[in-house]
Formats: sequence, C-alpha cells, structure tokens
Amino acid sequence: MSQSKRVFSAQELAAVQWYAAPGDTDGPQVAFMADGYVVWRHGGDPQAPVLVFDQGEWEAFQAGAAAGEFQDLVGCSLAADVTSSQD
Repeated sequence: MSQSKRVFSAQELAAVQWYAAPGDTDGPQVAFMADGYVVWRHGGDPQAPVLVFDQGEWEAFQAGAAAGEFQDLVGCSLAADVTSSQD
C-alpha cells in the first residue's frame, strides 16, 4: 500500500537547522523536523525540492550506510553517471 509523504512548506524548511559535512556548502544537507521526519536537500540549490524520509526509512538508510551498503558509490560522480547513461 502506498502512503503519501508529508509535505513541508518553504517556511517550515527555512526554520530548521540544516546539517552538512564540514566545509561543504554544495553537498547534501539534512534536517530533522519536529514531527520526526528527516528531510534532505542539495546545499547548492536550497530552493530545490527536498527528499522526505519517515523515521523507519531514515533508520534503514543509516543502518545500510553503517553496514557499508553504499561503498560501491565511493568516488562515484553523479554528474559522470548521468552523462554516461544518456549516451
């Protein structure tokens, strides 16, 4: 069964503390909403749409990262992948 995601207003997103890797203003940023949702945005374009994760999804992502499930992406450039997939 599909469940609709929570939608946050621009005012709600502007009012939260965004976290990023130290010194990285253009990379991913994450914020923790008061109702338990986690939102993720592109730091280089803070007005772009955000990804919304409920608590279970966020915990699954963290567990996967801790288990090394994304190691094959280390050093991978998204821009290069998008370009090569369009060839």
